[in-house]
Amino acid sequence: MESFRTELKETPTPLIAALGSPELQNKVLPHLRTVNEGFVPKLRIASLPRAHRLPVKKELCEKHGTFSNQMQRDLDTYRTQGILKTQWLKKHHELLPAVVLLFDEFDPCWTLLDWQQKETALVDDVMQLKQTVSAREGRVVVLLVQQVDDADGTWRNGTEERLADLRRRLDTDTKGLVLVTSKDMTRTSSVVVKLESSVRTMALEYYKAQSKRVKRYEKACSRTLEYQALHARFCFKIAHFYEFRRCTTKVLQYYEASYCAIIALPLQKDGAADGIAYKQVMTMAEFVNFKLCYHLIFSSNNVKDAVDQLRRHVGVYARAIAVADRAYEHWAWVSRQYHVFAQLLVEALSIRGSLPSAGLESSVYKEPYLYFSLAAKYAIFRRKAAMKLGLTTASTVQTVMANGESMSERDFVVVPSSFVGGDPLVSEVRAASQDQSVAALVKYRHTMEKSVPHATQSLTLLEHALQCLTTYEAEQNAPRNRLKGRLLVHLGTERLASGEYDRTRMELQKAKEIFSTENCWAQTAQILKQLLVCTFRQGDTGAYMDYSLQLLSPVVEEFVSLKERSRIQDSFLTAWRDPALLGAPFTQIFALQNVHELALDRSRAVFALTAQFDRASAYVNEDVTLELKLRSHFPLPLVISKMELVFNDERYRTMLYHQAGAESDTMTCVDGRFSRSLEFTHKLVKEIRVPMRVLDERQLLSIQEVRLATSGATTVPD
Repeated sequence: MESFRTELKETPTPLIAALGSPELQNKVLPHLRTVNEGFVPKLRIASLPRAHRLPVKKELCEKHGTFSNQMQRDLDTYRTQGILKTQWLKKHHELLPAVVLLFDEFDPCWTLLDWQQKETALVDDVMQLKQTVSAREGRVVVLLVQQVDDADGTWRNGTEERLADLRRRLDTDTKGLVLVTSKDMTRTSSVVVKLESSVRTMALEYYKAQSKRVKRYEKACSRTLEYQALHARFCFKIAHFYEFRRCTTKVLQYYEASYCAIIALPLQKDGAADGIAYKQVMTMAEFVNFKLCYHLIFSSNNVKDAVDQLRRHVGVYARAIAVADRAYEHWAWVSRQYHVFAQLLVEALSIRGSLPSAGLESSVYKEPYLYFSLAAKYAIFRRKAAMKLGLTTASTVQTVMANGESMSERDFVVVPSSFVGGDPLVSEVRAASQDQSVAALVKYRHTMEKSVPHATQSLTLLEHALQCLTTYEAEQNAPRNRLKGRLLVHLGTERLASGEYDRTRMELQKAKEIFSTENCWAQTAQILKQLLVCTFRQGDTGAYMDYSLQLLSPVVEEFVSLKERSRIQDSFLTAWRDPALLGAPFTQIFALQNVHELALDRSRAVFALTAQFDRASAYVNEDVTLELKLRSHFPLPLVISKMELVFNDERYRTMLYHQAGAESDTMTCVDGRFSRSLEFTHKLVKEIRVPMRVLDERQLLSIQEVRLATSGATTVPD
């Protein structure tokens, strides 16, 4: 919800403007606010100086000319340029008060002449203020603050006469003119309590009148299907005025009507028939969807309807990419819908502790981690779409000026649109002509997109999803290992894209352990490929060869194509013999990592090996034969330069060397050096018989390791 304006996110409260001396306001307003704390809706009382001028209604603003009432406009000639004005929400939240409290001083000791002067000046100020406020159906309440203590009632009669005369001149009643004496400046004062009640009632009546006024326009537009944009605008305004009054049923009714009118509007690159561009439509749909989901969750406690609304909303617009070269904007929009909904659920859980599952197909649909993960998914789509256009930090294509310098936001003059979601008017600072153009707008969009930390956004969403999932597992005592593994995979992939290689390996390794433990070899193979890319970029030769062997293992052979396996084998042998040939990362640190030893265990079973003696027992000085059967799972033929047999007795250590051109089953021995062909073909079993003589001083003989080495210095014990 960070991208939303404050006035959209917050629940609207009736606005009361207090005009007058700060000294007088501070004597009354703290008590008035304290009394109001116990009521709903709460009032927002803004303290303003006496000279503050409230906005004038446009029908009365001479510099804009005279506008007739909208009910009298000819709808056939009216061209709708947008759905909602950008400043409309802020205007009613912060600028246009429902009630104005005008503070002034009252002293019963004033002489008749002094009182007449004060009275005349006050009447002039109130009449001028009423002219502005009454045009919008607001109310003005005059608060006279008497600081002189009149405990004995000396001036009571004169005070009542003066107040009655002033009410007559102002054409108001006891609620419109209130005297607050020094003894009334307490929280429990009946005057303050009645004042708060009357002000709150006036404010609610003001918003009720506003909703009725807009309803007349809405009914006129709803009769014609051609004015869906106006219908959506008026329904939104009516719903928002009902929000001030906390009428949840009416709020949902009119926001729903506004949403239905919005989704009926066409999505086009340029303005539609009524002049509405597609981005305005989707932005307003987003606003109304947020309001619907917010009130369904917090006001109605109806999570099912909120989930259904989100599904409908995403179903309408998720695949509606109106402009192909702005796909990154679309995926950002989709990601934001899920992100906002997840934030609403998190906030609801923090307040209530749990959410109802009534009507939901699964309790998972009320869990925030689901929507954080979906938001991250579409954030990744956004990054990839931006990358295609060269709009990410890792891209080579840049938005540049004629002199070759990269452009930034300061190179544009931007005039925001007056409608929500509208395209701004953009011109280039250094251009020959300062006229707005479509080309400048496109450059501006691209420049702004390049400033977005795409990887950071998706990483943040994934971390939130993982955090919520961990909380869910702890509370429900229900492990979700595979889901956690998928989140870790996405986290690792995004960290890989952002260059955080150490954390990438850590998170992908955790995910690999989860999936391999559950024998999910397809996912394990994909993770190993990401780890291979990560170690390649790091230049970590040992880890690169390790993950290469795991990818060549028969366990994941079904999920790695023969072409990929062959390429991995070639890279593995290159890294084994001379890592510098793989490129710059290995060249820079090769001198520090020139010896590696890899154990061929279950996850790296690139050789299948069985070894046994031709008999179970033998006497000293008798000849026995060790029978070895090896099968290679390397996709391409592989030549081993030497094979070392390690026993539990060092005296039996034996070395076999490769002899090129020798027959596959022929073993030669020259001066105790055994030679034969050590070339292995994919999945063909090679049998090797090694003659040995039994030595004394040993009762039990066993083979412990078979070490394979190429022409390089690296060995692979099996």
